[in-house]
Amino acid sequence: MKYLILFLLPLISGISISDEKDWNDCIEKYDSKWGEQCTGCNVYKDSFKVFLKNTCNEAVDVQVAMQNTNKKWQVYYKGNLNQGDTLSAWACKGSGKWLYWTRKAGDTEIEFYNEYQINSIYKDY
Repeated sequence: MKYLILFLLPLISGISISDEKDWNDCIEKYDSKWGEQCTGCNVYKDSFKVFLKNTCNEAVDVQVAMQNTNKKWQVYYKGNLNQGDTLSAWACKGSGKWLYWTRKAGDTEIEFYNEYQINSIYKDY
């Protein structure tokens, strides 16, 4: 009976032990390539491209930052990425480093960093 009370206590008191979902878990990198032809790259022999997929059954918004060899980050955003949908992001002269942030689709209470903030915060990354 003691275990049942401990189990029901959060339900009765309205306290949630863990109802926050880590939306980053929805994104899976399924490939990456060097030297891929990329939109906007005049020369692409040094390009680095990542391919991502939403593995959750809910839509998400995703922001990806790709680092160039000059340590500047190029930022991509894709809203409402449904289950199974894919996206790619690239740097024309890539360092091979990339970051991403994910939130439930349309959840504007969670704000993504803008390109200026990313370049300031991750300048030494």
